[in-house]
Amino acid sequence: MFKDNLLNIKLREAKRKWNYQLHRQIPKDKILKYSNYQSYLESEDWKNKKNLIINKSCFICNTKEHLEAHHFTYKRLYKEKKDDLTYLCRRCHQRLHDSVKILREKGIIKKKKFDTRNIAKRLKIEYE
Repeated sequence: MFKDNLLNIKLREAKRKWNYQLHRQIPKDKILKYSNYQSYLESEDWKNKKNLIINKSCFICNTKEHLEAHHFTYKRLYKEKKDDLTYLCRRCHQRLHDSVKILREKGIIKKKKFDTRNIAKRLKIEYE
């Protein structure tokens, strides 16, 4: 139980740092509408965009439980296209972000706004 609480604290701290870094890259005209990334995720705009996602199962493992919307890329943040978004189950979503973190630490990914589509496809192949 202690490990779970510590993990949750670390995940929240990492998410807070990520939101701060992402917020710094948002054009000023968009910041006026949403005070931060989290407020965007809680908005009606985001809920409507999530409804546009065609596949209502995890992109990697095809489960329909514990789904979370995932941005393949943040290049068009607030103006996402349907192809920029997918659903991932909580487990696969964490695996994908962990993979990106490792690739960044190894210096393989250098761009801040990186498209995670290919990593998700590779995880899907590994899952099958």
